[in-house]
Amino acid sequence: MGSGWIVVCAAAAMVLLFCGECGGAPVQVRVAHVPGGAVEVPPLGEAVAWCSGVTAEDIAKDPTLVGVFAPGECPAALLLPFEAVGHQEWTAAYLSGMRDRVVRMFEDSFNAYMDNAYPSDELLPLTCAGVNSFGGFGISHVEALSTIAVMPELHHLWQAETARLVGRLTTLEEGKESFFDVNMRVDVFEMNIRWLGSLLTIYEHGSGALTPSGSKETLLLDEKSLDIILNAAVDLADRLLPAFHTKTGIPLPTVNLKHGITQLELATPETLVAAGGSFLLEFSTLSYVTGNRAYENAAKESVSALISLANPYTGLLGSRVNVVTGEWHDPRTSISSQDSFLEYVYKYSLLARGTSVRRTWADTWEDLLESLEKKTFFSMYWIDVHMESGMVLYPYFYSLASFWPGTLALSHNVPLAEASFRAVSQLWRYYGGLPEVQNIQKAGSLPLEGMANYPLRPEAIESAYYLHVLSADPEYRWFGAAAVEALEGMRGQCGYAGLANVVTREASDVMPSYFLSETLKYLYLLFSDSPLAQPSALSEVVFTTEGHLLSKLKKQLANKGRKLRDEL
Repeated sequence: MGSGWIVVCAAAAMVLLFCGECGGAPVQVRVAHVPGGAVEVPPLGEAVAWCSGVTAEDIAKDPTLVGVFAPGECPAALLLPFEAVGHQEWTAAYLSGMRDRVVRMFEDSFNAYMDNAYPSDELLPLTCAGVNSFGGFGISHVEALSTIAVMPELHHLWQAETARLVGRLTTLEEGKESFFDVNMRVDVFEMNIRWLGSLLTIYEHGSGALTPSGSKETLLLDEKSLDIILNAAVDLADRLLPAFHTKTGIPLPTVNLKHGITQLELATPETLVAAGGSFLLEFSTLSYVTGNRAYENAAKESVSALISLANPYTGLLGSRVNVVTGEWHDPRTSISSQDSFLEYVYKYSLLARGTSVRRTWADTWEDLLESLEKKTFFSMYWIDVHMESGMVLYPYFYSLASFWPGTLALSHNVPLAEASFRAVSQLWRYYGGLPEVQNIQKAGSLPLEGMANYPLRPEAIESAYYLHVLSADPEYRWFGAAAVEALEGMRGQCGYAGLANVVTREASDVMPSYFLSETLKYLYLLFSDSPLAQPSALSEVVFTTEGHLLSKLKKQLANKGRKLRDEL
């Protein structure tokens, strides 16, 4: 072996080295071939991409970090790089190169979906076919448009793809009154965050209310197209509203788009807190544009109803509730099952009109956070506890909870956010992706059985984006660089494939729509020099839980909607 170098991990065409002469900083080196597991890699300066943040202290605590592994034997993507220690500067050229890589990933994914799956909802990247996960409305196409809008490199696609959307919205089968006039049972939460959120952000970009890339002229749409998009948003929201007509005001989890509430909906009245309380951003935006407060009022009432069901002693909410009786069917307090509910409470305090209203919702957020921090935060982890006693129930880390450091950072709780992100980064660094559920009871624990998959989720990258923008710490860009490396190793036959198991690296035939709307968007923004990479941007826009931008400064947007309000 090369002098001074100890091989830590050799996996695929990548080797991680520990150099005893460079201050205890493992260095990642790309190699073309590792012959027979007998690794002999000299420390060539031009081959060094970056260094990881592992220290000698880390290795002393876990000696398995040092050793020789043959290719395929080591934990997959063990110790992917996270932070710079001087081998690579974030120059303008380097940032541009990283953005170009992410743009190519998006183009490959989007083209693979359009060529093999559209107008189905999502792409099956191993079999190169489409699957209808959300009613067959072409969800990946409409969600991808919000990412095209923030990538100036792809603005040439905007007009053609929005025209394709408008064409679909107006080309109706015989007997249909509108695009969403379908006898179909749909998930209220998913249709809101995916379809309604997409339509609203497209409307805002197209009307000039959002200019995150600094080139709004290329995104402006004609008045006819804007009216069609906004009318579709109104039509969809009107078809979702019957779900909110419950005794508690918390929406039923499903609704029939044509017939409203049927016996099927009433037979399943239980919903997750996140699913019942994540409408504030989309519904309040629609209310502002149309002048119809019914949407915003319904969203506010559902959140208020959920908060009223908190335990009076602990201040905690459970995970699953009966929307008719208000009884908790799962008393487990979990960040992962409340995720977008918590996110929207804080973000609504930024988006709402009126200083007193914003202050009220900010106080609500602080109360929720205080209860959660007291009862569920241990070291770096937010643990599931019983809502009534605060007793620990499950020593698990949930991939969905990786959004939480970003929301904490956005709400000015940066030290708490940084501590929480360490748990996320350690797991990602070990696996090269996050398992859905990881047992953290003791060192060396594996993902929970049946929950070792990584379906290309964005939450960890989202948190890295917020932390980088608000702290300017290069550590989070290194996390993004590691994510790019890992994701580029997940190419399918077409597009990108999630992992069925992060340990074995077995691929899964799934490329969710959020990979286009969130995962690649936040990766791109991590390396961006656009206004969205500046802290000031976060005082002007909010991201929905599906990564769709909505403007907080809506005078221009309201003027665009006046024509429709007059017609209504």
